[in-house]
Amino acid sequence: MEEIHAVRCIWCGGEMERGSLICHRTFFLPAGETIPRFDTAGSVEKRNGFHLVPQNVVPIKPEEFPTAYVCRNCRKIVIPY
Repeated sequence: MEEIHAVRCIWCGGEMERGSLICHRTFFLPAGETIPRFDTAGSVEKRNGFHLVPQNVVPIKPEEFPTAYVCRNCRKIVIPY
C-alpha cells in the first residue's frame, strides 16, 4: 500500500487534502491557445495541450482518475501529471 505524506499548499502553507479529479475528457491548454472545436488528441496536442484522462476511456473507480490535491483555504487544486 502506498504511503501518503502530507502535501503543503504552495500559496498558504496549509495542508492539502488528497482526492481524485473526477472528469471525462478534461484537458489542459496553455494561456493564449484557442479551444479546439473537437477535443481530439490531435487537436489538443496541436495547441500544446494534453488530456488529463486518456480519451475514449471512462474510468469507473475514483482511483482510475488523476490524483488531485485541494487547498480549501486558497480554493486551489493541484493535479500532478
